[in-house]
This record gives sequence, C-alpha cells and structure tokens, in this order.
Amino acid sequence: MSALLKTNIELKKQLIEAEAEIGALRQIILKRYNFKEDEYDKLLRSERAKHLIKSPFYDENDQLVFKISQLTGITMTEIMGRSRKPHIIIARFACYWALCNKNKLSLSDAGRYFKVHHSSILHGIHAFEDRAEFKHNIEYQLIQDISAL
Repeated sequence: MSALLKTNIELKKQLIEAEAEIGALRQIILKRYNFKEDEYDKLLRSERAKHLIKSPFYDENDQLVFKISQLTGITMTEIMGRSRKPHIIIARFACYWALCNKNKLSLSDAGRYFKVHHSSILHGIHAFEDRAEFKHNIEYQLIQDISAL
C-alpha cells in the first residue's frame, strides 16, 4: 500500500472515533440537562452553548457509562432511560454495579446520577450479581470486561 492510502485509512479511523465521541457527548448533554432532540439543536445555536462548551460536563462517571455502552452496544440514552427491555436492563444494571464498585459511588449518588431511588440501584446491583454467578450468563462476562477497564 502506498503511504497516501495508509494515511487516508488512518484519517478515516480517527474520523469514526471522533464521531462516536461527539455522539456520546451529545447523549450526555441530552441526559444531564434533560433536553429533547430539537431543544439540543436550538441550544447549540444559542448563547448558552458557549457556557456548556466551557464547563467540564464529561466526568469519570459519564466515561464509565460510555465504555459500558460500547461494550454492550446499548446507547447511553437507552441506558439512562426508563426502558424495561431485558437487554437494556442488563446494561443499566452493569452501570449500577460499575459505578458503585469501580467508581465507589454511594447508592444515593448513583441514584441521583441515574435519577432513580437508591433502592432501585441496590436492587439492580443485587440482580446483576446474582445472574453473574453463572459463567454462561452475559453478566459474568461484563464483570470481567468492566474490571479490566
């Protein structure tokens, strides 16, 4: 392969990674500030956008949830949402477990982050750990992958 072709391939890879990061940041803004899709687009054109761009809204909790969303293939919006579909619940409970065990958040802090009661966080952690005891379950593999992050 020529050097120009290799450079082009590398640039395309970087572009794809950047687009994924922009998508994650967009989901964080939507979640953190309770925006709807059309409100987000209006915000970017407003004066308030300058303040949001300067503020450090992408913290370690958001990064962990983003990494789990990449591992599971579930978007951050779905993880942070209220859906009760089993594949989304597994990812959400994995986030509960990771935030409390890896990032050492209290149940109350994790509840505030997800905008749910702390007892819901506790239930999710227990359900996730109960299913993770069996090596053939996806939860077992998720714990291994999350621990490696």
